Amino acid sequence: YTVLPDGILQISGVTRDDIGTYRCLARNPANSRHSKEAWLTLADSTHPSNQEPVILSGPQNLTLTVHQTAILECVATGNPRPIVSWSRLDGRSIGVEGIQVLGNGNLMILDVSVKHSGVYVCAANRPGTRVRRTAQGMLLVQAPPEFVQWPQSVSHVPGDNTTFSCEARGSPEPTLVWLKNGKYLSPQKNARLSADNRVTSADEALYQCIAENSAGTSQASARLAVTLPPDSPKAPEKVMVVPISTTSVRVTWAEPPPEVMDGIIGYVLHI
Repeated sequence: YTVLPDGILQISGVTRDDIGTYRCLARNPANSRHSKEAWLTLADSTHPSNQEPVILSGPQNLTLTVHQTAILECVATGNPRPIVSWSRLDGRSIGVEGIQVLGNGNLMILDVSVKHSGVYVCAANRPGTRVRRTAQGMLLVQAPPEFVQWPQSVSHVPGDNTTFSCEARGSPEPTLVWLKNGKYLSPQKNARLSADNRVTSADEALYQCIAENSAGTSQASARLAVTLPPDSPKAPEKVMVVPISTTSVRVTWAEPPPEVMDGIIGYVLHI
């Protein structure tokens, strides 16, 4: 007999010694439970000397996450006993690393990765002939998001431009969501978050890039610090506004000290 990692009991070449009552026991440190009883009996009829291969239990469609173990079941009967073999529908090699055959034909793939995704075909072949029966199942391996580019913390003075870049990969392709101090901004694919306007003190915040898909979630964060340069000039003093007309005004202010004048390259008027 064979007990698969997921708890399935397979008995090959049943004899009278196998007749009896079977039940499954599941237990953990907290408790244990028994399943209902199942009876195994033998029919009185005799099998013909030659019986075509029959697949009693074929592979099921599976959706797994990377690093899990895949069990593709294939139980076949016939007289003589059929030979079970496996292949991929796309013709690619199944490989040998991490591959095991359990019992008389169950395929086990250890530490699955995205490359293992595909349709697997179980074939029950009658020895010495071309007679065979097949069954197939889909294995889909998903990978949680993984960042290939992270946003970087930066420090800027008001008026600068800045860009946060974030790129992630996974299977299925992840969606990116941006947060500013924990508040939702905009969902996009692999993209950049940038402001059309120049940096102001209101932009100082913690920016988070959240990558999501059906296999999991990952996040990366960066901080934007807005600082004033140490030599920033003070605001003009003695500012005066004189109306000239209904559509214009004259703005004047005191001339800065000589030691400040050399560093001034212009003025900005906020209305």
